[in-house]
Amino acid sequence: MVRLFPIQRREVSSPILGTLLLALIFLSVLGAAGPWHLRMGSIALSLGILMMLAPPVIRLGKPLVLLSSGFLLFGLAPFLPVDIFGVPEWRKELNELGVETGNLVTIQWKQALESHISFVLLFLSGLWLLGQRFSTRATRNLVVAFVLCVVFYAILSKISEEQIPLTRGRDFGFFPNRNHSSNLLSLGFVCGLGALFQSLRSKRPLSAVILLMASGVILWAVFSWNTSRSGIVLCLSGAVIWLGLMGRRYFGRQELKALGLVAILVGGVYAISEFRVKDRITTTVEKISGDDDAINVSDSLADSLSERAVRLKEVDLRAPIAIDTVQMISAAPLTGVGA
Repeated sequence: MVRLFPIQRREVSSPILGTLLLALIFLSVLGAAGPWHLRMGSIALSLGILMMLAPPVIRLGKPLVLLSSGFLLFGLAPFLPVDIFGVPEWRKELNELGVETGNLVTIQWKQALESHISFVLLFLSGLWLLGQRFSTRATRNLVVAFVLCVVFYAILSKISEEQIPLTRGRDFGFFPNRNHSSNLLSLGFVCGLGALFQSLRSKRPLSAVILLMASGVILWAVFSWNTSRSGIVLCLSGAVIWLGLMGRRYFGRQELKALGLVAILVGGVYAISEFRVKDRITTTVEKISGDDDAINVSDSLADSLSERAVRLKEVDLRAPIAIDTVQMISAAPLTGVGA
């Protein structure tokens, strides 16, 4: 049997390490709108110090090391000569117009290199985290702490909307885009939901009550405070995926009752309340239902995705962006097009 994580020692990672990681994450979140280089430099320095102070307690198996190394090497593909893979038509047209595109797969190699350095940092950090092993109790406490930190982020974001000059005039949250806040809030909600049912199974009522209240605050922030539609989609889809992965055997009678009550509560609050994000969702649905051509999947591929993208632009600008992304991936599946 091939082990991806052959355990060499019986030690576990210190809970202090988890606390420091959690603090680093949320300090980075609060400074997400700051200068990019300062933020990335601070994160890289902090992670480097933590890696030196807390080396892995699990040695990664050779299969994982080989797969990871191959994944890392494939990230360098945009820096290969473009002649190896053939020059695409759009690039030839740019050259004819006098636009210099260089001789690499990526046109902007400096920006691509900058992105790749960030990728390498996250990649090495991920391998280091895979080499850590926290105890069951420490893992449970870290999940609860993460959920409470997300609640703190949501409340602080709401307070700072009008009170803190640094965030005044921005969307909800400290990120430069409201969708980024939705990603964090949805992670907190799904983690809170999982920790809530784990508390019910292990008969820890106080923890269950705290997590229920925390998940409710996060969900209220998604519905009422933030205006991003993706938050609702991510919370619902994340919860459904989690339920599907856990399976029917995980839920006893009491857990199913609690799940039903949570579903009724969420649906009822959404149905009877008036939120800004609800108006945006309703408007999007009306646009889709009022324009059959925009979602007609029976369109022939002859008129290609580009023509459909023009129509989808009226529904949501991200739809044509997604279609263009699919076309770019299909045109260069192995190398991408660089930054």
